[in-house]
Amino acid sequence: MFASLVLAVLPLSAFSEKDFILNCGLESERAATEARTALDLVLPRAREVYDLREDFEMGEPRVFLYPDRQAYEEVEQELTGGAFKRNLAFAHIKSLTAHVALQPEIGPEALERVGLPAQTLRLLAHEAAHLVRFAHMKNSRNHPGWFSDGAASWIDEKVSLDLGLLSDVETDPNFATNILRVQGLLERGALPSVDDLFHDRTEELEWSERYDVRWMFFRFLLEGEHGERLRTLLAEARRLGGGAGFTERLGETAVKVFGKRRYGKLDTEFRAYVSSFEPTWQEIYRCLYRSGEHWVQAAYEKNAIAWRREPSGKATYKVSGELTILPGSGSQMNLLLGRGDEGFFSVAFTAGAGVTLFEYLSEGSRWERRAFAECADVVVGEPFRFEVRVSRSKVRVKVEGESVASARPQELDLSGPWGLGAQSRSTGLWKIDGLDNP
Repeated sequence: MFASLVLAVLPLSAFSEKDFILNCGLESERAATEARTALDLVLPRAREVYDLREDFEMGEPRVFLYPDRQAYEEVEQELTGGAFKRNLAFAHIKSLTAHVALQPEIGPEALERVGLPAQTLRLLAHEAAHLVRFAHMKNSRNHPGWFSDGAASWIDEKVSLDLGLLSDVETDPNFATNILRVQGLLERGALPSVDDLFHDRTEELEWSERYDVRWMFFRFLLEGEHGERLRTLLAEARRLGGGAGFTERLGETAVKVFGKRRYGKLDTEFRAYVSSFEPTWQEIYRCLYRSGEHWVQAAYEKNAIAWRREPSGKATYKVSGELTILPGSGSQMNLLLGRGDEGFFSVAFTAGAGVTLFEYLSEGSRWERRAFAECADVVVGEPFRFEVRVSRSKVRVKVEGESVASARPQELDLSGPWGLGAQSRSTGLWKIDGLDNP
């Protein structure tokens, strides 16, 4: 039934290689090629984690890439009964298949312009990494989350690095936000102990926090002085058998591999590791990512919002650059200014309309429109230059060197951090002057 359902919902284009068979439901040669490239990078990175034989073969693992949520949900419902509906991605051990929905669902023209979104590429790598673990270890059903999700998250980070989607985790909005969530747990005294992580006692964490902590914990173990001990532990895990009590046995093995004294120090070391990062972005809603000299931003159903962490620190400053609004069901991109407890200011560029200036006021969740101006240069598909000057008394906007709109902030101090936004279902390319040194 599974195969017939997939064929019914997905116009498959299959690309067969020795590691994975990709079934791409997107009518885009570029998308299929990029997905294939991401998958080809998974096994080399997995070899850094697992002791894989030179002749290691996975059989015929298949990775399905779906064009939208509906196509994904039909297959997911049959295979897992809705258990991974919210994820929009999962790996299925019995059929040795992985399933990923295009996300965000950018339009076909935007897809050809910017390629597969970074979120989609990361999830392809993440779920394919699970398939490697399934094929390598017969007891994979019993693996605790720090191992299963931690390893897959580490591999999808490294594949993202190999693809050029990030230079380091502190300056990438997605990974920086993951770090901030873990740092928030540490600050609140809610970060699980190392012993809790090894024994999978993370039920008090929220869904996203659980993934983030597991990723950082696995990264901490693998990339520092404990790397060889972790690899030894994973090799031992393969020989532990499966069934009830596996996590407890693996935890006991961890103490033996690390040694009681060293194991006792891991907690302090992990907390220092978490504290050592200095994330430069915080995404409120996904997604923003680097692509060459541009930042690509695409929104799901909710408006995408990403903030710089450091405030401007000045009463007077300028944000300028180039923006291209790409074709799609949405057509508005937002430059965000002065994030603070009271709210923020938004300069909205809407293709085919113009420029609107808003104040968002946290009290009462109110949007107050302060100005609007038509602008013929703000169109779909064509880049335009913008400049926004902020002072204590006024926000002034120029497009292609011409003044188009201005407004007086009535209730906000705009010296806080600035950020980037995309309205629901909108996609755009930002090129901000001095983005990394605001």
